[in-house]
Amino acid sequence: MSTTDDGMAVRIGSVSERSPLTLPALLAHRAKTASDQVAYVHLINGEEPGEQTTYGELHAAVQGRAQALAGRPGAARSAVLMYPTGLEFIRSFLACAAAGIAGAPVQVPMRRLAVQQLRAIADDASTTMVLTTRLVRDQVYSDFGELPELAGLDLIATDDLAPPARLVRLPEVGLSDVALLQYTSGATGSPKGVMVTHANYWANTAETDALWPFGDDGTVVTWLPLFHDMGVMLGVVVPLWAGCPAYLMEPEAFIRRPARWLEALSRFGGTHSSAPNFAYDLCLRDGPREPIDLSRWRAAISGAEPVRPHTVHEFIGKFAPYGLDPRAVSPAYGLAENTLKACGSRADTEPAQLWLDADELGQGRVVLLPGDPAGGSELTSAGVPVMSCGVPVGGTRIRIVDPHTLRAVGPDRLGEIWVSGPCVAAGYIGRGEESERSFRARIRDEEEAGPFLRTGDTGFVRDGEVYVTGRMKDMIIIKGRDRYPQDLEYSVEQSHPLLHPTSAAAFVVDTGEQESLVLVVEVDGKALRSAGIDGLTEAVRGRSRATTGSKLRTWCSYVAVRCRGPPAARYVAIPAVSCTSRGRCPDWTGPWSARDGMTRKRSCSAGVTVWQFPQAAAVVSGVRAGGSHGHVAELGQQGTRAPRGRGRWPTDGGSLPPRGPSTPAPSAGPTAGGDPAAGVDPPALPVQQGSVALAGRAHAAAGLAAF
Repeated sequence: MSTTDDGMAVRIGSVSERSPLTLPALLAHRAKTASDQVAYVHLINGEEPGEQTTYGELHAAVQGRAQALAGRPGAARSAVLMYPTGLEFIRSFLACAAAGIAGAPVQVPMRRLAVQQLRAIADDASTTMVLTTRLVRDQVYSDFGELPELAGLDLIATDDLAPPARLVRLPEVGLSDVALLQYTSGATGSPKGVMVTHANYWANTAETDALWPFGDDGTVVTWLPLFHDMGVMLGVVVPLWAGCPAYLMEPEAFIRRPARWLEALSRFGGTHSSAPNFAYDLCLRDGPREPIDLSRWRAAISGAEPVRPHTVHEFIGKFAPYGLDPRAVSPAYGLAENTLKACGSRADTEPAQLWLDADELGQGRVVLLPGDPAGGSELTSAGVPVMSCGVPVGGTRIRIVDPHTLRAVGPDRLGEIWVSGPCVAAGYIGRGEESERSFRARIRDEEEAGPFLRTGDTGFVRDGEVYVTGRMKDMIIIKGRDRYPQDLEYSVEQSHPLLHPTSAAAFVVDTGEQESLVLVVEVDGKALRSAGIDGLTEAVRGRSRATTGSKLRTWCSYVAVRCRGPPAARYVAIPAVSCTSRGRCPDWTGPWSARDGMTRKRSCSAGVTVWQFPQAAAVVSGVRAGGSHGHVAELGQQGTRAPRGRGRWPTDGGSLPPRGPSTPAPSAGPTAGGDPAAGVDPPALPVQQGSVALAGRAHAAAGLAAF
């Protein structure tokens, strides 16, 4: 720990700080003690430094905006923050905090659905004030100005704000005041705003530094969207707390060329950066265009979605020759309701991995199998690899609890992950009863242990380390045993060497008579040419049969897997509904309807009709431009059920249009036996959406990055 002359602790290695500060007070301290130090740098196209600001400049800009906001009539208590990645978001976020206004970050809308989400969040936060840039404001009015969702909203360009003529007295901001409203599930249900306080931010940053110390040479490089909890925390709050520079690149720059991330880490000496598992996968496929040195990168944090063991091992293997320390790759677990981080692998240890018996795991028991964690290969079809997400530190405690009895489970038993400590947020804004259930739960017979946050995630603790196995609502039940979609997807992806990681999706369909498991696998042209659709289908079917112990029936269809060529050659095979910023998919009930230009394309040898939809974005592949197509192996299995909502799936295996960036919202329901060429839907049946990795990657292509 180091302290200033006035006794304030600002750089610490534990959560035993003596004087936690609010964000405005922390910025004022930085401006006083390091006024000329560079605080944040925006990277143009993710490569070259563009706009940058020092702590002194930032403090002056924040104070001016805070004065202007506080001086507006009506004294708003909350505001929507609608910004692209850049320094204006940081200025406005901190200005709101200084003015006692709780900011709610949202994505800049690119389609009508995002405008609807914007309005839903504004209504939930009880505000009509939307802060943005002049350029974004004008673009939103140009694209969506006639939509009723914008009626009554006041879009204010903060880069045009002038300070008030007379000095406005800013409120005294306390540690218990709300610093940010972090919205979750806005895309998949009614939005819920997590009330993150200044005290929450201080505690979580302190614990982050305890796990992955910044030291005097700490440097953050990030491409994460700033409207996401991990983006705002590790891109804005942590650098301010640690007093280290942060280099910010747009998510789109990373998606277009993932190696930019690694090149920026090398060029600017990045020590700390984080991303979901899929980002590390993408870097395995996209090599850097210049010599890189990753020897300073000591915290490569992987979180926000299931951490794949093979991804960790392959990433270390590929980039260790470039100086990457194997101990730097650190799986972590967190959620917005806990500010962000709940636990993580320490910087001085390599991440641990276990091989578990899949059948026993389905019964809620943790039984180890012999495996090869270092090699990341599966030694038995019944084995499931699970990566450790490290340990909690500081005041955070994690317990595993039976979600039905509310009692703590014994050793080597699965249960719901419950979290307590100073990082747990204050609750959901305007949702008292739900906050009481989720944020202030008590363990039966241990009520004195204090309130806990119920995460909705399942896992176990072994040797003090936390292992996350999935989400309770995503569970697929096969013949009385619980199966996690990501485990089924991983098993399928390992069935053939030409299948890529994160290329499978598992969910359940309901024919009206029974529910069946469906696996959709993305296949590229190389795999098709080398192995053929029959060989790939048989490999997937064999692995699935070995994994589930059930006989499968199979058929095939088309799906967009590589996007080159004319827009008219786009194909989709699943209704790729919108996912949250963590890649979680909704309990969705809307039917799909036919659109102009949707025609019956052909039937494959198995008699499956394939529908062509020219306007649909190629959401399944995670690429926005459309083009050539590949195949999908779809596997149905009897005797399954799932506890979640319903979507739509064509009974004949044909494709329906996704709700993608350029696709209108669904309208009237389908007509049985219809033909899209005649303006009528193909026949449809309910679909249970599971953990669809591909849809999450599609969300990333739209600039979000599936966390």
